[in-house]
Amino acid sequence: MASSSSHPRRYHVFPSFCGEDVRRNFLSHFHKELQLNGIDAFKDGGIKRSRSIWPELKQAIWESRVSIVVL
Repeated sequence: MASSSSHPRRYHVFPSFCGEDVRRNFLSHFHKELQLNGIDAFKDGGIKRSRSIWPELKQAIWESRVSIVVL
């Protein structure tokens, strides 16, 4: 599906997940495979945890072509 919006797309994929076990056991492998295939995915490692992360996450979602929910 083509997008008609004019805002820039910084990422191909925004992976949505919850939990350190997902981050360590699955997400790192997922990011590696995406990168090997030339797909840019958002990584939340640069967000400071001492304040609300929602503004930065919302911006990353807005700048991504698709979101993938990891259950």
